[in-house]
Amino acid sequence: MDYLSWDLTILSRATQYANLSTASAHVGLSQPQLSRIVAKLEEQLGLTLLDRESRRKSSWTPAALRVAEIYAKTAHGFRAEVGALSSGLTPSELRVGTLEGLVPVAMIFCKALLDATQVMVVHLEVLDTSPLEEHFVKNDLDIIFHARDMGARKYRYTQTLGYQSIDPVKSGNLAVYSMFEYASTTHKRQPTDKAFVSNSLRVRQDWLSSFGGSGTIPSPLRAKKTGRKSEVTVMVMAHDGVPLVFWNEIQDILKKLPAPKDV
Repeated sequence: MDYLSWDLTILSRATQYANLSTASAHVGLSQPQLSRIVAKLEEQLGLTLLDRESRRKSSWTPAALRVAEIYAKTAHGFRAEVGALSSGLTPSELRVGTLEGLVPVAMIFCKALLDATQVMVVHLEVLDTSPLEEHFVKNDLDIIFHARDMGARKYRYTQTLGYQSIDPVKSGNLAVYSMFEYASTTHKRQPTDKAFVSNSLRVRQDWLSSFGGSGTIPSPLRAKKTGRKSEVTVMVMAHDGVPLVFWNEIQDILKKLPAPKDV
């Protein structure tokens, strides 16, 4: 038996409670037993996991909470891989997220998934940039259609679909923002600046068409780069817990999607 894994499982469960004494009442171990497990982990990991000087009956250190978080994410990926092995390597349900400007291609992808694989249910969530990234990082979404660099972490499963520019529209002075744009331009706006904010691309498009304003609208997907300053790479990303064999099925589907057109 891998005792380190077992001890980390206990730590992951225990850190859901405020301190050692409260945790011991919920994880099925006495306080001395739990204390010995924590002490052994501290020795093996070289980290202080328990603040024994705390007035709150030995509370968890930030390191303990971070270790538990990392292990929980790793264990989630492991369970997903093993679960997929026991069910033919294809999940029965899939959670897909997309930016609204990529809904057409995401819908075609979801239809192809249901037609060509053993997936029985596909959930498609349309989200703004920040919540899309947040839900993906938290494992709430299995696959996303995205148009922004996710940062330093490199995911195993990514495939470029094409390129898109974020084109300016100006037919009035009122600023029209997505929620992500509004949050990221706080430092540029004055207290007297009026704005219309919506998380719906369709609503923003209709507003600009009906009432005018100044905003940005994503262009259609293109196969080649144009060199525009606002150009972004559109990609499909799948979580690390997705089995490799299933990712290969996904790639086959992506290859059959309608090719983006150059303009």
